[in-house]
Amino acid sequence: MQFMINKKPVLLRIILAFWIVLLLIQICCNMPQIQHPFGTQATRLAEELLAVDQKILQQSTAQHYSMIIQKLSGEQPVIINNEEMYLRSRYSYAMFLDYPDARVMPYLTEQVLQWVKPDQVEIDPYTYTDAERSYTWQNLIVTIPGQTTPDEKILLTAHFDSIVVQGGDALKYAPGADDNATGTAVLLEAVRLFADESFEKTIEIIFFSGEEEGLNGSRAYLEDHSYDNIQAVINVDMIGFDSNNDHCMEIHAGTNPDSQIIGLVIQQVIIAYDIDLQSELLSNTATDRSDHASFWARNVPAITVIENFFDTATSDVCALPDPNPDYHQNEDTLANINITYAHDISQAILLTITQLAIPIE
Repeated sequence: MQFMINKKPVLLRIILAFWIVLLLIQICCNMPQIQHPFGTQATRLAEELLAVDQKILQQSTAQHYSMIIQKLSGEQPVIINNEEMYLRSRYSYAMFLDYPDARVMPYLTEQVLQWVKPDQVEIDPYTYTDAERSYTWQNLIVTIPGQTTPDEKILLTAHFDSIVVQGGDALKYAPGADDNATGTAVLLEAVRLFADESFEKTIEIIFFSGEEEGLNGSRAYLEDHSYDNIQAVINVDMIGFDSNNDHCMEIHAGTNPDSQIIGLVIQQVIIAYDIDLQSELLSNTATDRSDHASFWARNVPAITVIENFFDTATSDVCALPDPNPDYHQNEDTLANINITYAHDISQAILLTITQLAIPIE
């Protein structure tokens, strides 16, 4: 961040009750009409969710998720072009000046090409200019094309770059296990699990660079890609620190009603699948310190999911902030991550993406 049990009947009842209550509120209070994020097939959707969701619940394990974080943060070796090496830094300057311990883009590209076809992968360059010179940095975009309404897009995003602001040299070592290997790992799991699935809407899984220098990757994406048909953006940024083990997380939705609906869907998924999480849905106190803010600037519905980092609570759910003290430090390693908590958030996000994109059996 910049500065199995069959749940089908339960899920159906919760979804229908939720939307009935919302419609009654709209009628009574003359609120603006909010588009149903599931389209017109809510009943059919609820009946068809189970297969792909069971895949998420069964195949995305905490152990596997932890191993991805260890590789991204330099604790375990990776294989790139048949050569073993370590990813000790994900600092954007190091990655795109080809430092030997920062070959993150080749690693991510090789990983996603295990699961999807080359024409589904876009390495998206953009120009970043600092006070001294210009550089070419890159985002990575993986597309799961929609089968029914492919122009309608659901985005799952996270920044994969890291930084160390004091007490070290980010060019050589910037592990960023929490910020933001935890979010990057969610995206890799999404590509692996969704690659062989069919959805009505298109899913774009976007790995942003340059977030730590000012949301550069997400801004560049919006400058050269159409955003008119983006229906929802879920951005994942720092979901691993939970020192008091209260399993509390924040959903930063802002004041756009469509963004708030995305947050409400995540909360309903947590209830429906009995995931051990508490959540605070933030509107007026929501932060703009992550890549979702680039989408807010274009009036695109977007949220960021994050650990209980900010002192912005509006209820007693996550009243006391629990920020990672090693944020932007050399000590941001797996040792400080609550893997069970982070994995639970990962699964809630993946299950929400399937809700929004609508699986086809």
